[in-house]
Amino acid sequence: MLKQLIEIKKLDFHLCKKSFFDEILTENFLNNFESYSLRGLVSKKNIRATIWKIFLNIFPIPNNKNIENILCNWIEIIISYRKEYHKLCEKYLDNQNVTEESLLQSKNNNDNTNNDNNNANNNNTNKNNNDDENINNENNNNKDNTNNDNNINTNKDNKNDNKKESINIDFETKKLINLDLVRTYQDLNLFHDEKILTQLCNILYIYYKENLDISYKQGMNELISVFFLAFYPFYFSNNKKYTKEELLQFISTKENIILHQNEIYYFFHDEDEIASDLYFIFNSLMKNGIDDLYIINFNGDNIKNEDYKKYELFQNEFVLEETDEIQTILNCRCTLIVKEKLKKLDYELFNHLQSINLNCNIFLQRWLKCIFNREFDYEDVFILWDGIFSNFYFDKNNKNYGFKFIDLIALGMIIRIRDTLLLCDQNDCFIRLFKYSSIPDINELVVLAQKLNLLIEDINKGKKKNIGEFLEIPSLEQKNNEKTFNKYFNKMKGFLKNIKNNFYEKDNQKNVQNLEINTNEEAFNILDGVYNKYSGNMTYDDNLAMYNAIDFLRKNINKSN
Repeated sequence: MLKQLIEIKKLDFHLCKKSFFDEILTENFLNNFESYSLRGLVSKKNIRATIWKIFLNIFPIPNNKNIENILCNWIEIIISYRKEYHKLCEKYLDNQNVTEESLLQSKNNNDNTNNDNNNANNNNTNKNNNDDENINNENNNNKDNTNNDNNINTNKDNKNDNKKESINIDFETKKLINLDLVRTYQDLNLFHDEKILTQLCNILYIYYKENLDISYKQGMNELISVFFLAFYPFYFSNNKKYTKEELLQFISTKENIILHQNEIYYFFHDEDEIASDLYFIFNSLMKNGIDDLYIINFNGDNIKNEDYKKYELFQNEFVLEETDEIQTILNCRCTLIVKEKLKKLDYELFNHLQSINLNCNIFLQRWLKCIFNREFDYEDVFILWDGIFSNFYFDKNNKNYGFKFIDLIALGMIIRIRDTLLLCDQNDCFIRLFKYSSIPDINELVVLAQKLNLLIEDINKGKKKNIGEFLEIPSLEQKNNEKTFNKYFNKMKGFLKNIKNNFYEKDNQKNVQNLEINTNEEAFNILDGVYNKYSGNMTYDDNLAMYNAIDFLRKNINKSN
């Protein structure tokens, strides 16, 4: 039976338009943006398609707060970007369309060229054998001509070989992009739409052609897919296209802006131009340090510590250990997260992971390259990206190349389940981290990352902080005590619920069953009183559970006193 696909729907046009003008084009929009992103409110405000463009520097924020000037600037930028994208499409998709037929045709043409060259050489050889006297008489000239012909043929062969190799690479790359996109979000209806898949494939293919040193790598399909899912609900189809002159007229005065809100919103969120907008926001993400995570032809012997300061959260000296693993930038960043940052933040957890020989790079590589898209539902990923992009935009220290908040979220994901990890062996830790469980409120992870950032700043200032106290995380001993108490207390509640009414007064029974225990002393008094009065009527298991609970509470009361 085929699984029913999840349908991604457009938002209400008028609601989106209202949010665009009421939330974004206001005097306090910068303060609001930072607050919305860090409190997980971007989704509720329906402004993500625009706010991400601002955070990733597609839309600059001018110093003045004149709405007409802001819109004019944005219109100029969008027109320029979309025009450039169309030129790239003409360059790489129209004139150099990579298809299987073109590849086969190229191969056939190349084979025919080689055959023609071979035939020509054979004919020349036969002719030369029949005309030995002429060759001897004109030996010097023929040597020069022969050399020239050979050079020409060699150059032609080299050009054909290079062209053939380039076509092969292009074809295989586009084939890989298509294959990866088909595997992405298979449960969503949009990723079964041929038109949409073609748009996304073209974006990634153009990026590959424009960045041959990086090329296309698996994982980029995840990033462009998140951008698409985030933008799609805000973009609408509109048959009417507006010229630059018309748009500038629409925004010439505040009165005109009010009158032409529909036209203005349609221009900025034109469904026919969604690929153009996606390409440039994806390109901005990559150019700000994410592309480094996809570089594989990197010589580890040439790594210099200062080259990685941009990834450091502590900005301290850090020497990479010798390892058989290829020292790509991605591997180095994963190593820094664990052996530098986690070690200083939570040595107990770091020491445990080291003792069980857990290779954290295996799961960290996927977390970083896909920016958590493989770990959480796409709506949760939106909220994480809100925090990441906001931190990138509002970073006051200008040390945010590579989006350092990604590292903080990764640390938060590890530290958040520290108590579980401390009790696990290598295999269980790996499963727990590689198949990360969903979080009921994903914004808690954003808040935790912010707290870690503050803790890091204190460490940089030389302050010694206990991570458990700073983050209000109970110690392992406290957790075990709580579990022990809960075990005995739940056993006691079950016993009280099933005990016969004649064992004690109804009023007393009601009070005990409804009591909310706030302290160890209260729990001890209740249990001790019930045990002394009714222990003779309990089963052996209930009796033992009650006795252990009382003994446990008595010890904790003595410790606290």
